[in-house]
Order: sequence, then C-alpha cells, then structure tokens
Amino acid sequence: LLTHAKEQLETPAEIEGLPYAIGDLALSEKFKFKALENELEIGRIYVRLYNDCPTFPLKDHSHFMQCLAVYIGNNSKHMLAQDVSNPADKWSCDHLISALRAALNVVT
Repeated sequence: LLTHAKEQLETPAEIEGLPYAIGDLALSEKFKFKALENELEIGRIYVRLYNDCPTFPLKDHSHFMQCLAVYIGNNSKHMLAQDVSNPADKWSCDHLISALRAALNVVT
C-alpha cells in the first residue's frame, strides 16, 4: 500500500490526467490485509465476520444475497464429490456452510 501511495504521489497530475491525481483505484482493489487474506469474501463482505455480527447493517441486502446465491450455486454441486478428510475440501465445505449461514442471516 505504501509503495502504491508513493508511486501515485510521484505521478505528475494534470487536469486532463485527473484519474492519476486521485490514484488508480483498480490497484487498490488488489490490496488485502494479511489478517483477512484467507477469509471468504462474497459481494465485498467478509462472510465469517458478517456471521459473527449478523445484525450489522448491510448497505445492499439484495446484492449480497444475489452474490451468496451465485456462490452457493457454483460450489454446492462440487461438494457432492468432495472428500472432507482432505483439508482443502474441508475448507471449501466450511466456506459453503458459512455462505449458507450468511444467507439465512440475511433473510431472518
């Protein structure tokens, strides 16, 4: 993040190059906090954190629910063939369960 900020400060800013004056936001989307890098993120929401505090006010419930539905639909069909004794498969299964729990929290 510091490297990105320094690069943006060194980039000459002119009126016609306004996006450079405020920085390239596409680069900032790649930024992840080390503590959150393995967290399941759906619709820009960290699912485990949302499930820990489901009364947190969401900006757009319907968008989050649509993203959850897509994630659950894409991943549930793969769960039938998974071996939960494999750590990677168990991790995928845990993420699916978290997404299902989040969907339940949204509708209740």
